[in-house]
Amino acid sequence: MQEKVEQRIQAAYDPLRAAVRVAIAGNIIDYGALHSFDAAATMQECFDREFVLDDYPVLLEALQGKPKVLYLCDNCGEIVFDGLLIKEMNRLGCQVTAAVREAPIINDATVEDAQSCGLDRICSVISNGTRCPGTPLESCSEEFKEHFQAADLIISKGMGNFETLSEVSAPIFFLFTVKCKQVARHLTERQGFEPGFLKGAGEMVLLRQKEV
Repeated sequence: MQEKVEQRIQAAYDPLRAAVRVAIAGNIIDYGALHSFDAAATMQECFDREFVLDDYPVLLEALQGKPKVLYLCDNCGEIVFDGLLIKEMNRLGCQVTAAVREAPIINDATVEDAQSCGLDRICSVISNGTRCPGTPLESCSEEFKEHFQAADLIISKGMGNFETLSEVSAPIFFLFTVKCKQVARHLTERQGFEPGFLKGAGEMVLLRQKEV
């Protein structure tokens, strides 16, 4: 499946946007929130689905400056697809470092997972030093904090990272699928949407962090 998805990305009019779609759709691979799904169908459908929040133009502009990017990974199953997006950022001249968990809580990605799927051959890989399902900065390692502060741009994958970083002032782009009513409600209130606009049914989000 990875090879077919990568071929679809390369054939796209905008390969970077296609890779962003794939990375977000890959976030559905989260057994803590969704216990049964068709991964192949999900990846196929992502090319036709609309984002409910889409700050891609802002992301594209930011990446043109060849920034130092810190990519916060989420779950082990999706890092294969994260790698496809990181490849596209590499082609733009970005310097990417991927951060994973120190140890899994459910199916969180670790350094061992990154090495197993070859992510470490695409970019540098570090641990954030925590065993939490997210990125609570106060609990992260000093090495990770240094990377976080030094990054020109941060890609944050998954709901756990959104929940722990949504109030942090940093150049963050959140990429995730909304898979629960609690996050749907929080995001609805944060963005000023009408109540019930988001259902928590796998809506695709690419959101630039607000000034906080």
